[in-house]
Amino acid sequence: MASVFLGINDRTFTYSFTAGRSEFQGTGFRNPMDFALGPDDLVYVVNRSYESRSDGTRINLFRIGEDKEEYITEFGSYGEEAGQFIWPMSIALDKDTNVYVTDEWTHRVTVYNKDGEYLNHWGIHGQETESLTGHPVSPSALTTRSSLWTAATTEFRSSPLMARS
Repeated sequence: MASVFLGINDRTFTYSFTAGRSEFQGTGFRNPMDFALGPDDLVYVVNRSYESRSDGTRINLFRIGEDKEEYITEFGSYGEEAGQFIWPMSIALDKDTNVYVTDEWTHRVTVYNKDGEYLNHWGIHGQETESLTGHPVSPSALTTRSSLWTAATTEFRSSPLMARS
């Protein structure tokens, strides 16, 4: 069913290897929500973790090799301060490999550089509507083209956002 839905019904896929494992830190993942593929075989993975054990909330960065993954770093953490998130949901990269992460709890989009250094964020927790302020409301999905797009779970719509410096 899924292969027909995606239009992929005439290909055969062969298992290569598994990347990561169930861990709260390092090379493992804890409730992975989304991932983004970067240049040079880099993979960024959003981990939501648990509210009762928030130390697994982070972004993992690793490189896919010939037959295994190479752990590079992790960044971000649980919280409401700059560079932190509570319910990270989606991730996207722009043409400069800046990393955009949505947070359903804080209603923010947080931006990091390709190495995981915090750059900025925008969004206001509790904001009722995106149309009044340009801030995302419960952003759950993210993609980039020439502009940034979010999908808001509470408003059942997609909206273009302009990246802010």
